[in-house]
Amino acid sequence: MTEPRYIARGARPMNLRIFLDAGSIEVFADHGRWAGTKRIEGFEPVRSVRLEAAEGYVTSGRIFALKL
Repeated sequence: MTEPRYIARGARPMNLRIFLDAGSIEVFADHGRWAGTKRIEGFEPVRSVRLEAAEGYVTSGRIFALKL
């Protein structure tokens, strides 16, 4: 499985909300200023994510597990 990678040109997100659901991941940065959705093949619940960010970015985040 290929790991999804998202970045908007010029984005410097500080706060993330990540929603894990059956077959999808949704990420909202800085109160919706940036958003991304990734559909995962099948309908198995997404149980984990890995976040990589440059130093000084992403100072807070929350993960919400839906339908797990």
